[in-house]
Amino acid sequence: MKEFDHPQLKVHRALESHCRRASTRSRVAILLALVQALAVLATRAAGADAQLEVSIEPSAVLLVGPAARTNVTAVTVGPALYYEWYSGTSLLAAGESPVLTLGGGLIPSGGPLWVRASSSSMTVTSAPAQVTWLSFLPDLQVAFPTRPVAGSSLILQAENRPYTALRWTLNAQLLPGETNLTLTLTNAQQRNAGTYQVIYSTLSWEIPSSLLSVEIAPAPPGLELATPAVIAEAGDSITLGVAPSGTEPDLYLWSSGDEPPIAGVAPTVTLAPRPVYANTLCQVMASNALGTASPPAPIGVKVVPRATPGWLAAWGEPPYPGSRTPSSLGRVKGVAAGGRNSGAVGEDGRAWVWGLDWPSGLLPVGRPDGVAKIVAGDTTIGVLTTGGGVTISFPNGGTWTAPAALDLDQAGTSWVVAYAPGGTTPAGAPWYVDAAVREDGERALLAIDGTVTVSPGAPPPPEGLSDVVDIEAGSLHFLALRRDGTAVSWGDPVNAVPAGLPRIVAISAGGEPGLPGFSVGLQADGHIVTWGETNRHHLTPPEGWPKALAISAGRTYALAVLAEAAPPVSIREPVDTRVAAGMDTRLEWQIAEGAQAYQWFHDGQPVPGQTNAILALANVQAGSAGIYQAEVTTQAGVFRSRAARIDVRAAAPVVLQEPRDMLLHVRGSAWLEARAGGTEPVNFRWFHNGSEIPGARGSILPLMDVTATEAGSYEAEVTNQLGSARTRQVHVEVNPRPTGRLSLLDPSTGAVTGYEGEFIDFSSMSRGIVQHTIRAVGLTPSGMAAFLGREAQPILLPTPAGRRITEVAGSEEGALFLYADGGVLSPGSPYPAPPDATNIVAITTIGDWWAALRHDGTLLTWWHDLPVSRTDLGEAVQLTTAPYARTLAGAVIWFPTPSSGPWPDRPPPDGLGPMAWVGPGLGVLGDGSGVDWGYTSPATIFPSALHLSRLFPRTFFHRSLLGLDVDGRLRLVSPSAQDLVFIPAGLGRITVGEPVGNQLGILEIPAYPVVRQPQDQSLRVGDPLRLALEFQAAPPAIIQWYHDGLPMPSATNTTFALEATTRYNGGSYWASFSGPLGQDRTRTAQVTILSPPVFTRSPTGGSLPEGGGISLSAAVGGTAPYLLQWFRNGIGVPGAVSASLTLTNLDLGQDGSYELVASNAYGVVHSSPAQVTVMVPPKLPHPPPDVLGHPGLPIALSAEVTGHAPLHFEWRRLPDGPPIETARAELAFPSPTDTDEGSYQLTATNLYGAVTSSPVRLLIRSASP
Repeated sequence: MKEFDHPQLKVHRALESHCRRASTRSRVAILLALVQALAVLATRAAGADAQLEVSIEPSAVLLVGPAARTNVTAVTVGPALYYEWYSGTSLLAAGESPVLTLGGGLIPSGGPLWVRASSSSMTVTSAPAQVTWLSFLPDLQVAFPTRPVAGSSLILQAENRPYTALRWTLNAQLLPGETNLTLTLTNAQQRNAGTYQVIYSTLSWEIPSSLLSVEIAPAPPGLELATPAVIAEAGDSITLGVAPSGTEPDLYLWSSGDEPPIAGVAPTVTLAPRPVYANTLCQVMASNALGTASPPAPIGVKVVPRATPGWLAAWGEPPYPGSRTPSSLGRVKGVAAGGRNSGAVGEDGRAWVWGLDWPSGLLPVGRPDGVAKIVAGDTTIGVLTTGGGVTISFPNGGTWTAPAALDLDQAGTSWVVAYAPGGTTPAGAPWYVDAAVREDGERALLAIDGTVTVSPGAPPPPEGLSDVVDIEAGSLHFLALRRDGTAVSWGDPVNAVPAGLPRIVAISAGGEPGLPGFSVGLQADGHIVTWGETNRHHLTPPEGWPKALAISAGRTYALAVLAEAAPPVSIREPVDTRVAAGMDTRLEWQIAEGAQAYQWFHDGQPVPGQTNAILALANVQAGSAGIYQAEVTTQAGVFRSRAARIDVRAAAPVVLQEPRDMLLHVRGSAWLEARAGGTEPVNFRWFHNGSEIPGARGSILPLMDVTATEAGSYEAEVTNQLGSARTRQVHVEVNPRPTGRLSLLDPSTGAVTGYEGEFIDFSSMSRGIVQHTIRAVGLTPSGMAAFLGREAQPILLPTPAGRRITEVAGSEEGALFLYADGGVLSPGSPYPAPPDATNIVAITTIGDWWAALRHDGTLLTWWHDLPVSRTDLGEAVQLTTAPYARTLAGAVIWFPTPSSGPWPDRPPPDGLGPMAWVGPGLGVLGDGSGVDWGYTSPATIFPSALHLSRLFPRTFFHRSLLGLDVDGRLRLVSPSAQDLVFIPAGLGRITVGEPVGNQLGILEIPAYPVVRQPQDQSLRVGDPLRLALEFQAAPPAIIQWYHDGLPMPSATNTTFALEATTRYNGGSYWASFSGPLGQDRTRTAQVTILSPPVFTRSPTGGSLPEGGGISLSAAVGGTAPYLLQWFRNGIGVPGAVSASLTLTNLDLGQDGSYELVASNAYGVVHSSPAQVTVMVPPKLPHPPPDVLGHPGLPIALSAEVTGHAPLHFEWRRLPDGPPIETARAELAFPSPTDTDEGSYQLTATNLYGAVTSSPVRLLIRSASP
């Protein structure tokens, strides 16, 4: 380290010099003093160094330009004696000064700037400081033009440097809003000349750019039209404007026709309001010191009638939705009637459109100025804005635009634009203020002088036609309105203007292509008149309409703007109807437009839920008869239709909907439904194989959890008091579903891999060459689904409680389940089944689409969020994985489907005959032969096949077939591929073969397949018990039934039966069977005996002292749940509803006979009575009172005695009279005398004690006279 002057070193040097001159003794003293001084200094220095810290201020430094200088300071806490400054690892400077001057040649370039500070005993380092050095200022330059001229655009560009904010200054004054690297000035003038600079702001500092001096050269004035066309309403002020260029003009001079010129200094001018049709041209000239200028064309000004907002109304015969005005549309100022579409100008100046090609709503015209006119063509909508802008909008979203127009007209696919002089009109050509076009493209134009010009192929206007202010075009004719209010028509004699019409203020014309059209006129008083071909579409306006403000004619209808909302125009009125009871009928009230809400009334009362134009009544009965009216709400108010009467006549039943044939799997479900009309009550009775089904009394017969016994014919009889009717006979076929093992077969190698467990059905989730982790979904006999993958262990899926799956369908999208209750579910799918996917009888997949067949024959197909497809398949009972279905009679139904899969999609050939099974372009005929029509023409026939399946080999896509022989053996049916040569033997019988990727899924059935298993049962005591099993083929030789695991003697048939069950016959039952092909056993059936309650222990009573307690209890057996109730002396004890009853603090009120009554759904039983005796001795609550009597008059002595009965009473006359026994606590004297006077005493006794009363006095006194 470089030596420096430390205080301790100074002391050391001084003492060293002194010691050289001193004696030895003196030197020792000096050294001792030196040691003491150094110790003091070291102690002080140690305390100061312990707090030494250093930092650099400022922590961020900016140096701009080569001459820039700045100081940084090392700020310390505690004394520092020496400083070393570094840039990265390079030493910049060192010394005792804490200040470092940066700039010149001292610029940190090796890394961040930091400082190391040292004291006598320690060294500390600062945090790095940021030092930025810019060798030159950011640059500014003029990007365009190289030499700015007044009136041109000026673009300044700043150098791109990092910044968080940026601002421009001109002559050191901030330019508001200019915060980008590019500064653009349009129409630059002398006020824009000067010195520009940009200030870059960062998080730490601000960097100024270099200065840029800009000069702008003067230039003569120039003018362009800012508003080449203006459309104003009569009475409104008119604002015109130009866009100047060059040096700003000092003066603008505006002139219009013969009016005095207007001078000003602004490029805009406001003209005074002008009367209607006072169209004019406006010229402008601008000047400055360098010259004058005028625009290339004058400004066209068109003055139209003032639009008053009103309510939209329509009349005529509307074949297109364009005539149906949206109910959400408020007041409008203008209308446009077309053919397929209509439009309107809203009160706020925006354009609306609705119709066949446009959804109702605002039209995005894409222009900020208001809409002056809207016109409707065949599919397009045209809009003319107040600034002369034209926009033709197409339904696909495209537009065509043009500026500087004064009028626009459309008809069919043709349109015409009348341009102002500043528009696209050729130089020197006349300019036009109005235009009209027919659907054949022929057009007429109205010049500013009131004359009309037509296209070469159009009929010429009448000679001398002048002073015209408006023109319109119909289907074959043109129509003109003159300033004096008269109308002129030419081109079609049918539309000749009627003589004597009052003054017309507006006209319109319409009609169908190629046919005579019609004309509409608006009179000054607001009355609408029509002429021409008005009968064909009822084009005479309704009587009584309010005053009209505007009109427009379309193809077959017309629109008007009314000062007040008009009552609705009826298109279809409700009519009187006579209908048979039980039938359906309807009433309808359609109005032309404007309906916001409907409500139907029956005999003056609103009909709930009937809020549409059509009132649909199903199964009308006598209560449905009466007077009906509809109430409609429009913008004009609330109106009612004519009253219509519905008469309902009594009728015998008639079948309106027949039940359908059904094909079910064992344990599947279906619903047979019939609907009948007739006078109610209508009663149903269902029959199976000719026998009435007990309790089947509804229009729907559910067949749930079916077995083979439910197969057969079904029909329903419908009766009422007037007669009866029968449905057709339908058939229900129940297919056995044996349980088997599921395996995958690779046809190219013969390898077979099996899955653990048993299944009754499966469906592929990996068709074609696609290989999924999950290959298939299987269905277990218990109604659970399982995913089948590459491992042998299936993945069982949880099933909602109480729901059993009866069918599964798989696709590469997932799995679909059909439940026994007719519901469907695709687990994990974000796209649920349609709401009407109920009472489903079959499911499948067609391509990627789910498909479900309702009990009424409706096929629902859906996929993701696409619309649900609904197809009526009539009598279909079986679906396939292609657009084919089969009826029970064997007919094949081919139907269109939204899915496009690998399956064939063409109808089967004629003449094949009934099919026993149908698949994707495959079928099995009634004689057992197979047929393939999907990819061969003519169809290929194969002998003896129960089931056919298409394979998906990697190289030969879906062309090869595997089939099942009539004995259930797998064999190759059509060896069309070389790699399908090995068919393994020993697979046993197979019920299903379906392609799973490049393999074949096979379901092997057991040796003795059981198609009907013993079922769980709940029986009453005494009911018969019948357990049965049914085999698909002949039963095996040995069968043995078991009860709770023990074999039952003589129970060796397919059926086990007991004529009358007892409570001991409940438990588990199953059967084992064996034969030459193997052995197996049935499922376990649980039998529950439903018995009335049984008392296994009755309550026991007792004799107890007063104040004591007792607990009565009983034990109850039988089928739970029970209802229990205790009774005392035949009266229920409140709250005593359990098997025990506890009595405490006993008194006479609890003495008596107790019994428990138990009941359930199967009977009521009483327990044996239990006697509870409360031992209460006699008591005298009150002393007996003395008695005063009269001779000869009956009298008695009495007392109140309590205690347990029986009580015995004995009276004595005191002091020693004999005992007198009485039945009650009363001593009677029928005819007392004076000798009976005295004192008496009562003694009461029972089994538990005795009590004696106090003396009772009897006084006998003669009665007073």
